[in-house]
Amino acid sequence: MKLDPLHVPQITPRPELSPSSMPVETPETSVPHESLEDRDNHEIQKAQAKRRVLDMMKHPAEPPLFVRALAELKQLWKKETPPSKMGLRADQAPHNDPPERATLVDWPETTVKLIDALGSIRIMNSDEVTPSRGFVQTNEPPELLPGFLPLSTGTCTTCGRGGRHAPGHVGTRQNCTNCGQGRCVPGQPQGYPCETNTLIGGYFCDLYSCLCCPDPCYEPKWIPQADAAFFVDAARPVSQMKIGWDGGLNLIFPDRSEYFWARADGSGKGPRPTPPALGERRLRYNDLVVYTETAAGGLSAIVNFPYRSVSPEIAAHASGFTDMTVGTKSLLFDCELLTLSLQMLTTIPTGNFSKGLGNGHLSLEPSLLFSLKLSHNTYMQGQISEWIPLGGDPNYSGAILHTHSSVNHVFCRVLPDVPIIGTLEVNTWSFQDGAYTDPNLGSNQRSGGRTYVSMGPGLRVFVCNRVDFGAGAAFAVTDQHFAQTVVRVMFRYRF
Repeated sequence: MKLDPLHVPQITPRPELSPSSMPVETPETSVPHESLEDRDNHEIQKAQAKRRVLDMMKHPAEPPLFVRALAELKQLWKKETPPSKMGLRADQAPHNDPPERATLVDWPETTVKLIDALGSIRIMNSDEVTPSRGFVQTNEPPELLPGFLPLSTGTCTTCGRGGRHAPGHVGTRQNCTNCGQGRCVPGQPQGYPCETNTLIGGYFCDLYSCLCCPDPCYEPKWIPQADAAFFVDAARPVSQMKIGWDGGLNLIFPDRSEYFWARADGSGKGPRPTPPALGERRLRYNDLVVYTETAAGGLSAIVNFPYRSVSPEIAAHASGFTDMTVGTKSLLFDCELLTLSLQMLTTIPTGNFSKGLGNGHLSLEPSLLFSLKLSHNTYMQGQISEWIPLGGDPNYSGAILHTHSSVNHVFCRVLPDVPIIGTLEVNTWSFQDGAYTDPNLGSNQRSGGRTYVSMGPGLRVFVCNRVDFGAGAAFAVTDQHFAQTVVRVMFRYRF
């Protein structure tokens, strides 16, 4: 016969007898005697314990209190009571059958599941029940009741830490019932507890957990908030196509370190100045960008082939395809808090550099990309890149360290999967070497030691993680700059 998990022996009901007619029991046939008053008191206590548990099902309490209530109900239910008091029908208590476990018939279904679940839970002693150690779980998790969170999730309400950085809760995640046992991925040491009462300390604790004790519940996925910037490359490889337009106004010193133009003083590959000017004063440009990225797991391949229209103040107007960029992106580290990747781009001089449609040399650009979760709706994107020219003019070309950062925040959601995300971005270019042509002072002006800074806002609309579109701008905040104003409009489709 299949055993019921309540572990309660079935007891044959006895007829109500007066003391004078009650038979005398021999030691061989004696059973524990319980007065009617004791039974009624026991039933009252059991009903009160049942009521407390049912109340906690509607209004979940702290784990220690809930565990104590379950323990009390379990102990009361395990006591031997007449079947009429335990909810047994008369035909379920045969006189000659061996004792069996009782079957509940008059309790609500959720209560029956709750009692059954007690068979899978070991209740700690009262001195073991603390806010941080209120329960343990066996290898077979109990069936969850309506309105309850898994007993083993702790702060992990869905799966993973959920980005909680509140003081006292960081670095204390517990295992999830549906993604393996233990606090770390299989084969990873448990690490050491990290507790803090400050927000900054919480981030360091979570970073420590990400590095030393990866969350087994974390499921990598593309997140709109982590990829909303306009002037920062995304850290996570993803298959997508971008079609965009860049408009740059009032760009000065275009041949500085041969980043935008080749040397343009009449002695290099770039456009020649028209006398009496010694170099180009300023220009505006428009780029039509077609960017394709194909990803497989944590690796992606990139191809970018822009079409440019350039309007200098002195040199002739020109348009055509500019230099092509190819590259790869590799995911280095990925957890809920931080995503880190390495990108390597190579720029091939396919544009007509004599007309200002390229810089006339090969260049490499390794980049470190990251995204940092600040809250559920706020992420930080960052990029640190080193632009390295190869084969340029020995006097003009020079390396450039450029950085880009953005804070992305969800302003509102038209639908749950249609967020509107705003960005605030800061860009810097630090020239380490090279020279440029000044239209008034002439050629070979020292380029190193100067930093350009620009910043500006942006706005994107995402539609079900497949399509997004928006516009952003960057405004120069230093006297010397590339384009004083850059406007970027972009449409992206992920496949």
